[in-house]
Amino acid sequence: MTKSELEQIFDQFAKTAIKEDDDGWYLFGMNASVSWVDNTWDVNICNQAAYSLGRYTARLGTGKINNICATLPESITVIRLDGESYFQTTDLEWLKSWLFENRLALRIKKRVSFNPNSSNLAKNNAGTAPA
Repeated sequence: MTKSELEQIFDQFAKTAIKEDDDGWYLFGMNASVSWVDNTWDVNICNQAAYSLGRYTARLGTGKINNICATLPESITVIRLDGESYFQTTDLEWLKSWLFENRLALRIKKRVSFNPNSSNLAKNNAGTAPA
């Protein structure tokens, strides 16, 4: 799957949350990664920030993993390893809503929409009209 396809699918997340590695493009969060493999969405809950730097021994705490996995429906089979967990799904709409609801725990950057009328820039430039 290409970067633009992932950006279009996960349009509620920042474009900088789409990363590339040897296996292709994926959605990146500091505590998760989501990739499209063999017609399923693979979700890996782990210390992704450390993994991307090659620090494979850095793990998430059991409490953090338990809290994240507790938000999953019982129909999802979760494989738990030491310091990480993993699951697959084919339901994209459910996955998108679950990721967005849990984006803070997963530490996935949310897309920020720019509105010049409500930004601090507009407030700071109020009353400064060009001469």
